[in-house]
Amino acid sequence: MSDADLVRNLNALLKPRARKELRQLEPRGPLKGKRVQAGYTSAPTSGGIASPLTEKTKDQGGSQVADREYYPAGLVSSDGLFVLPALKKQSFTDANGAEVVMDFATPGTL
Repeated sequence: MSDADLVRNLNALLKPRARKELRQLEPRGPLKGKRVQAGYTSAPTSGGIASPLTEKTKDQGGSQVADREYYPAGLVSSDGLFVLPALKKQSFTDANGAEVVMDFATPGTL
């Protein structure tokens, strides 16, 4: 007995299923065109930095200097002969007047 014979014999034992038909829907016509208006609200200007960036200054001893912080140990060269100033934090103002702060990682050696 082949597979096809087995399937045919099993189907002969079962009663045929009654087919359920979907209910008929009345056909609908196309929608009529109409004129509508929607108000536009622009997105807020947040979520980014507006260029150009302007470095902030502070008053130090009667003169204006850049608003920067440096690591006290500085950036030491690999041979130990040179110690360069290493930026820790630098402050800016963007085009929208928002404060922008850049924090720098602890320096290693050159």
